[in-house]
Amino acid sequence: MPLKPSLIPLESDYPYVDDLQGLSLRNVQATLLADGVKLGSEFGEMLFTHFGVSGPIVLSLSNLAADALAAGKDVELVVDLKPALSEEKLDARIQRDFVQYSRKQVLNGMKDLLPQRLIPVVLDMSYVDENKFINQVSREERHRLLQTLKHFVITISATRPIAEAIVTAGGVSVKEIDPKTMESKRIKGLYFAGEVMDVDGYTGGYNLANEYFNYTNPYGQWKDTGIRLEGDAVQSLTATFLEMWNAANDRNNNEDFSKYFIRSEYKAAQNGFVQPYADSPMDDEQVGEEVYISMVNKAEKYCWFITPYLIITDEMTHALCLAAKRGIDVRIITPGIPDKKMIYSVTRSFYHGLVKNGVRIYEWTPGFCHAKMSVADDCMATCGTINLDYRSLYHHFENGCFMADSPAVLSIRNDLEETMKECREVTEQYRTGRSAYLRLGQLFMRLFAGLL
Repeated sequence: MPLKPSLIPLESDYPYVDDLQGLSLRNVQATLLADGVKLGSEFGEMLFTHFGVSGPIVLSLSNLAADALAAGKDVELVVDLKPALSEEKLDARIQRDFVQYSRKQVLNGMKDLLPQRLIPVVLDMSYVDENKFINQVSREERHRLLQTLKHFVITISATRPIAEAIVTAGGVSVKEIDPKTMESKRIKGLYFAGEVMDVDGYTGGYNLANEYFNYTNPYGQWKDTGIRLEGDAVQSLTATFLEMWNAANDRNNNEDFSKYFIRSEYKAAQNGFVQPYADSPMDDEQVGEEVYISMVNKAEKYCWFITPYLIITDEMTHALCLAAKRGIDVRIITPGIPDKKMIYSVTRSFYHGLVKNGVRIYEWTPGFCHAKMSVADDCMATCGTINLDYRSLYHHFENGCFMADSPAVLSIRNDLEETMKECREVTEQYRTGRSAYLRLGQLFMRLFAGLL
């Protein structure tokens, strides 16, 4: 099979590339079109560069773009800058901002809606004079502006050179290889290594289900996060995987695993500390919970969490409440749309006990947040698989990465800040007492919290 890029940045002859170079967009929806036909769509983060576009969602679509460009098709990337809002809700949001900033020029009246560098580009694409006062913007101009926000079109002219590809496709077809021995089916005695085989695909910290990739939306928009490690820290993850593999294997395994721990010359790209860790129900250590409690206890300014479920122990509750009482800004983000209504009811039963002691609770309105992250004081953070619930903390095999003094810490903080902008804060709603009927029902559900 011919060699081709599978994960690679894309070039663009888009006239505004130079103006937007270095600008990162978060929580956007990018759809790839070839001759007007949709090839794929991704939600997440993208980056404008000096040559075009890159970032996670662009890279995920790049293999489709490469095939379409090779076929001579016209390729476009259509970006929805506000995917959490329908056109009706976005129009209402624009009108609300226009009322608030009616006496300002339109260039200065959209600062709550878009990054500052993006505003003049969006206005120019919408044929709206940036020096015009907001109270002079016509309905037709506002409609064009709305369409640009929902359909921000970037023409794709090429992929970057294949030497810059993170992953390539092509090589020897797996149909021509014996999977047990890796020997060629055509030429006896010829064996292949993985690097020359036509194998590429998606991987990461996500379950294999359509909703995790927003192919389907049974619970609204799906939010998930993951990190990529390079260097010595990867060996900790290798060891974790092998230990879990053995725990799930019912056969005695005397295999020499040293071959999986490959030493390579590596120079750290960033300063800071990264420690992958794992939690197992087969010992008496609650590593995941202890990491979270330790972060809360050490926080001096703030400690934020995002979790799909909130069913916590008395120890975790005490740590969160004590931190809030001593003036720490403690916040927890949970889903706005549940995937399991019974679990969601139990999650909300914990709100009152937390908020009355100063913890702030947010619900992510676009849908279901499956992400599990925490950050404190701009100096430490975690990202992994560990929910703030009994099953995850006590009954599951889980893993995560603790980071300190790393640029990734600020990336996690920024992501949580952007997420909170899309949330409704329910702190005051749950500060007051609940009805006796609701309280009784939630107390009954709490009896089974350890199993949920």
